[in-house]
Amino acid sequence: MNRLTLAATILPLTAIAGTTYAQTTVRNVERHLRTMQTVDDTKAKDNTYYSQKVCSPTSLLPRDAAKQFAPTANVVHLVHSDMDATGFIPRLEYARSEDGGRTFIDRKEIYKLGSSTELWEGNGTEFACEGRTVWIAVLSDKLTPGSIAPLVYVSVDQGKTFQGPLLASTGHAGTTPTLKHDGSSPSSCEMVAVAAGGKFHLAFEALYTDANLPTNEELFYSRVSVDSSGNMTLEKDGVRVTTHFASKNVADVDGPKIAADNNVVAIIWADDTVGLGNAGNNTYASITSNGGDSWTAPHDCTNITVASGVDANQRVAVSGNNVYVTTQNSRDGSGDDVYLCYTNDAGATWVGDGSSATNPVIRVNTQSTIDVDDSDVIAQGDSVAIVYFDDRNGTGNVLNQAFFRMDKGGKGAGFKNNTATEVQASIKDVNLIERCDWRGDRISISGEFGQPSQSESAMVLFSTDAGATWNEAQLTDGTADVDEPYHTQTAAGDIVVTWVDSSTGNTNNRNRVSGIKVPTIGDETDANNGVQLICADDYNGSLALALISGTGTSPKIVLDDMGVQLCLAFDAFTVVGLDLSPVFLTAIVGGEAKLPVVPNLSTLAGQDVWSAFVVIDLTKKQPFVAASDPNKIDGKPEQD
Repeated sequence: MNRLTLAATILPLTAIAGTTYAQTTVRNVERHLRTMQTVDDTKAKDNTYYSQKVCSPTSLLPRDAAKQFAPTANVVHLVHSDMDATGFIPRLEYARSEDGGRTFIDRKEIYKLGSSTELWEGNGTEFACEGRTVWIAVLSDKLTPGSIAPLVYVSVDQGKTFQGPLLASTGHAGTTPTLKHDGSSPSSCEMVAVAAGGKFHLAFEALYTDANLPTNEELFYSRVSVDSSGNMTLEKDGVRVTTHFASKNVADVDGPKIAADNNVVAIIWADDTVGLGNAGNNTYASITSNGGDSWTAPHDCTNITVASGVDANQRVAVSGNNVYVTTQNSRDGSGDDVYLCYTNDAGATWVGDGSSATNPVIRVNTQSTIDVDDSDVIAQGDSVAIVYFDDRNGTGNVLNQAFFRMDKGGKGAGFKNNTATEVQASIKDVNLIERCDWRGDRISISGEFGQPSQSESAMVLFSTDAGATWNEAQLTDGTADVDEPYHTQTAAGDIVVTWVDSSTGNTNNRNRVSGIKVPTIGDETDANNGVQLICADDYNGSLALALISGTGTSPKIVLDDMGVQLCLAFDAFTVVGLDLSPVFLTAIVGGEAKLPVVPNLSTLAGQDVWSAFVVIDLTKKQPFVAASDPNKIDGKPEQD
């Protein structure tokens, strides 16, 4: 028989549901990379290196031809720093992709330094989108000379036009402001923001200006709303978050983070109110369940009592009333570990905060004697997952690999009971975890690889089966140093990454964009266009085979060239006495395989139906998890 090379394989979710994951093989999938783009005109200025961010809406809205809105499943918004045409004046620019990150259009200037004395802290740029609304926040003294303050811009038409700036903290304004940030040290100012429930929530550092106070910075909260015409309203103005401070500016805040799910918003940070200094910071959390109208009192999530604790790298995730806080500290004296503290009732009660013998801290990493160097937490539904990297397979930080541990459906209890499962997520050496994203069964992680004899490279790790198996991709070749690769997913299976690198020298760092197209199933059955495979351009010329199954498990198709069995077959239509197999095979053109006469059904004759695709290619030798729909497609994401 002819042996077919499998360029895309399928692992139905039904085959892994309820499984305790063991350590898994990680695939290398560089062949699915997008072409790298340079998105600036000249260079990124020193203090604006890390302005680059991308976001894509989670809500699925169809194309609006009358208003020229693209379907949100394909939209990616981008901001980045640049210099003006003279090469001297820094600015922040916006661009948009309507094809999943392949190309970017509608570039425009959002912010530009107005004078040589004006201050802009590019690292503090925040970026979020919700539906067709796009929010941008910058830290600048444009409206408050000498004091860095949060400024907000907004678009309600998918990035076509922007309004702003709006000063999001009026306490910074006036000749005698009540709040300020030391303009001589703009890089120490931190701000975080998130869009949820139609609002833009910001948390930022500032100090009270009362006479004879310490110069430590506290944490404040503001909320901005917008109407359909783009008019912004400052609904909450500089509300003090650090209410546990005994007096103003008595302690210093570090590393604030924010996350939200509709009206539940959580802000976390580290401070030294226990009196141990920065060597004994504790992580605190404050939560609102009414969209920012009121907040819980700050809760100590770590209860470190020794100066060697050094609580740091705090992260937060929110899903419903579940709020998960992770930190890294060396409280046991044997290097950094990752710890989890969580609440399932929006802050009314907490688990894992170390407040008593009956509520001990929860260590996440499975190798207690191995030092952890970076970590992050993500949540979806009642599941929570934590990624971290350590050198268990190397020595002395020579080889740090990423590991992914999940509590599936347990709301955090799996970490407390030590039943959360762990898999290896990378083969190459990981230097940084920048961001994680979780949409359905697709989970992605961006950061930096540090390969021997190479500069740091941009990386993406991703899973298409809810974390059971992982793929890794190195986006750059290691000839130039990469910083802060920030990414987003689209609803249509795109992973888009932006970063800065030194390919043209450290004095001329450039902003880049690349990414991966994860194969996904598109559904246009309702428009009589049937089912589609949407994939990367390098699939062009290959054949796509659609499998429509009524069993989901048998009979199995065996592709012995890869030793892979597919648990889907041409059996769905046999229940009504049809043999339509010839119409299930088509060529991939322009990154799509279209089968207009094949409906993407969820049931047929009262029987559940599953859909999947296999790509047949006689030249490429690399297996890949392809688009599959074991849970039955509901008509989304639609591409048009």
